Amino acid sequence: MISVWEGVKLYFNRYSVGEHVRRRDLIEALRDHGIIGNKTSTVDTYRNYLDKAGYLNTVGRGIYLVEKRIPHDLSVADVKSEAYGIFDFNGTARRIVSWRREVERAMIRPLRIKIPPDVGGMKGRPITKQDPFFKEGEFNIE
Repeated sequence: MISVWEGVKLYFNRYSVGEHVRRRDLIEALRDHGIIGNKTSTVDTYRNYLDKAGYLNTVGRGIYLVEKRIPHDLSVADVKSEAYGIFDFNGTARRIVSWRREVERAMIRPLRIKIPPDVGGMKGRPITKQDPFFKEGEFNIE
């Protein structure tokens, strides 16, 4: 028997990029194969991760557009990291989505970036060349 996550990946990968998928069909297929019972919250959680990570796009209530194929070796932790920008600092997961967006903006135009106070003990100081996330030539920095 396969896991719920594997079942969700296999189901969405049956469809080509650009095709629409209904939640009802997903739930029915997983139930028919004995992957889930009456509880659908785990399936919805995984579907939300895929939506936020850009693999799916919600186009209506219970209707999703397949944006890109889901890699066979993608784990739940990987897709959650893609969806929410979670990295592991000293064994504690912390959300740094806003910091990631600031770095992406900095790649387009020079600016001083402030790291949120809870990220890896960096205490909101500006990024310098000594920071672990700095890569030479990636963006302009003071």
